[in-house]
Amino acid sequence: MRNLFRLFLLGIAFLSIVSIFSCGERTEMQVIETRREGKVLRVAASDEAIDFAREYFSSLPPELEIPVSYVETHSQPSVNFLKTGEADMAVVTRRVHFPEGEKSYIYVPVAYGGLVFVVDEGAGIEGLSSARIRDIYAGRVKNWKEVGGKDLPIFLIHRPPHSTARFLAGRLIGGFDERENEKAGVFIAETNGAAVELTRRLKGFIAYIVVNSPDSGNFRGRALRVDGLPPLMSNLPSGNYPVPVEIAFVVPSRHSGQVGALVDYAFSTEGIHRIAAIGLVPAGARAGISSCHCRAVDTVASPHGRVKRGVLTIGVVPEFTFTRQESRFAPLANLLSEKLRVSVRLKHYESYGRLVEEFRRGNLDGAFVGSFVYALLARNPGIVPVARPLTGGKGEYRGLLLVRRESPFSSFADLEGRSVSFVPRTTAGEVFMSLLLKRAGKSADGFFRETFPTLTHEDSLNSLLAGKVEGAFVKDLVFERIAKKHPLVKEKVRVLEASSPVPENALVLTREGFDAIGEEVRELLLNLHTSTEGRRVLSSLGAERFVPTSEEDYRNLYGMLREAGYGEGG
Repeated sequence: MRNLFRLFLLGIAFLSIVSIFSCGERTEMQVIETRREGKVLRVAASDEAIDFAREYFSSLPPELEIPVSYVETHSQPSVNFLKTGEADMAVVTRRVHFPEGEKSYIYVPVAYGGLVFVVDEGAGIEGLSSARIRDIYAGRVKNWKEVGGKDLPIFLIHRPPHSTARFLAGRLIGGFDERENEKAGVFIAETNGAAVELTRRLKGFIAYIVVNSPDSGNFRGRALRVDGLPPLMSNLPSGNYPVPVEIAFVVPSRHSGQVGALVDYAFSTEGIHRIAAIGLVPAGARAGISSCHCRAVDTVASPHGRVKRGVLTIGVVPEFTFTRQESRFAPLANLLSEKLRVSVRLKHYESYGRLVEEFRRGNLDGAFVGSFVYALLARNPGIVPVARPLTGGKGEYRGLLLVRRESPFSSFADLEGRSVSFVPRTTAGEVFMSLLLKRAGKSADGFFRETFPTLTHEDSLNSLLAGKVEGAFVKDLVFERIAKKHPLVKEKVRVLEASSPVPENALVLTREGFDAIGEEVRELLLNLHTSTEGRRVLSSLGAERFVPTSEEDYRNLYGMLREAGYGEGG
């Protein structure tokens, strides 16, 4: 299975392990990636902040998107890249020092992660005092049976003296013996990612990990209680444990407008919810995760690897804005996590095409997708439809061609030489428009004056209401949800054409994901309407219940695709 329960970096050769985890010289700089040529935002990030930086900059709204190159270093050296002009922004996890009177840089906290102590499940330990942890790292305790665990030798996963993680962990337990690096059974992980990887390779380990992204939370083992404090992420940022890790942007005082916009986004409503969706506490909210509707259920800093049920990464298509979609789907993700003991991670995409590409790359275990996206995915074997929501007594939707009520148009033919908006790679948008053109024997370029692709059906409707286009292809269920909230919308537009019904956005899983957990997911979805908590989830989705979904339900869709010239199966 590619994503679900995957192990981190399997197959790395032994020599690579030695080079990564040895006590050799500190690696001062490592260039991680450059997405493509052209204008590039250069980001210098500490190793504890690099995962957050990747998550943050990979999911910006379209108007802020920019290629990013990353330099992985440490917090203080990252600022040096700003001073030399080799970076436009630094992302750090430690308060950096500036010369007295230095006002050339701005330090902006944007999020809080947490440092937790982690032990091998086989150790048989659930909690330790800070004094006991100090004894273990000092070498005074060498076997887990000495502290009430199993008869298993202890291996220490440590960080270099210069690392933020070591500084924070040492402050919690009262300090480390700097000579520990020289002892047998001690593995020095140069980076946070290397420490996570070591948890997957060693038995009987103890480690401390900075959880600042879904990937860094992908350790193997159990997050410890320390001094009786559970590893609840809602304790951040004011509690003692998990140890708060402040993630901050450092930018020049005189920065570009784009850099300023990227910082400002972290304090916008959508940016705050994006940071919370990653699993961190947004600095802009000044509150724990549990106060944000994105993640209303308190979370434990727990591993996402094979020890438990794993990560289930579910993509969500952009029917509405990111914040609205997160509000709709987060309660379902929380319930799936709680009931099925699996860490459900939602990933929102700015376009339908991007979601399809991510699915094909193996970066998703499942997704809520419309009919056309399902057809595109179903070209590759191994996609299994699970269930879809029932709304207004319907488990299907239609594409609508809408025009303004006062317009003179009475048929599709009347729109020749006019402008329309639509959402690419959707049945209600692209497919329905192509079908009407095919029936008229026309092409889009030869029939319409202009076509305006939009990101969401809501955007298509808004472009019509604003007078930017003369027709809009919109999904009927989206139109009805908006009209229910804003009744005047129905008075401003009318339906010119409607498509045949096709299945509503269904949850689909990869074959591997379905084999592992699919039947349990389906059973839970089909019974949501029978419990109070399930009905709350359905209310967030704007649905009444879920119904089973199979390949047979897409018969109408495949007929539309063939008639529109897409060929069999999309």
